[in-house]
Amino acid sequence: MHAVSADAGAKFFDRERDVDWLLVFLESFRRLGWLPPTDDTQRRLLAANDILFHDRMHGRFFEFRSRGARDDRLPPLTIFIHVDADESVVRIIGIQPTTDYASNREEILQMISTRAVEVDIMLKRKNHG
Repeated sequence: MHAVSADAGAKFFDRERDVDWLLVFLESFRRLGWLPPTDDTQRRLLAANDILFHDRMHGRFFEFRSRGARDDRLPPLTIFIHVDADESVVRIIGIQPTTDYASNREEILQMISTRAVEVDIMLKRKNHG
């Protein structure tokens, strides 16, 4: 998604450092049939690993805090992802420095929610010709 490249955190993003282990973890949840998480226990297990699930009126997405293996990631990033459980595809829909996100949380969540809806629309068009 082109809009992500303009996000404040995009210049600090490192796929290997920030996402690869997350993908392995999400794959485990997918195999269990937990994407999206359907109950509080599943959501708590995700949250214990710095992954929050947002089910907003206009968009469903995950929020992941990339802090580094020893909390040494500078700057820490908050990465937002859309998971298409049908195709087992993860799409990054936002990357923000965690400090920016903390000070503009609702505005950023609204932007990410809109992006999640845009991805859903794109997928529906793709799947239904």
